[in-house]
Amino acid sequence: MSQSLYGVDKSFISATTLTAYRLVYLSAANTVAYPNTATARIIGITQGEAAETGSAISVRLFGTSKVYTNDTCSAGELIGFSAVGGTGTGYAATANCAYATGTTGTLVGVALQASAATGTLIEVTVMPNYVTQD
Repeated sequence: MSQSLYGVDKSFISATTLTAYRLVYLSAANTVAYPNTATARIIGITQGEAAETGSAISVRLFGTSKVYTNDTCSAGELIGFSAVGGTGTGYAATANCAYATGTTGTLVGVALQASAATGTLIEVTVMPNYVTQD
């Protein structure tokens, strides 16, 4: 069962419609969107939904959060974003999956639970560190 502990949340403006528990990056001042490149600098995970462009949305910047995955992973693996299998959807991806295809990505934290399949909701630490992996 995935869970999340309170952490540091901040309200942002949505650049588009956004759903809960997806990775987002800062697309403009005080505005977030789903990452659109493998090197987008992830700032956190959405904690709710933004039904329309320009709506306020809460983003978990630090702490733990639920997040949807786009592949399998084990507890303890690094979690990041990859354009492979997740472009525009804000899904998390394990470092192994994201970089096994030769793409790059940005790390966001560590999986605290395993993911058995695409679309699994797991708990992760949220520690965006902006390290691009080669």
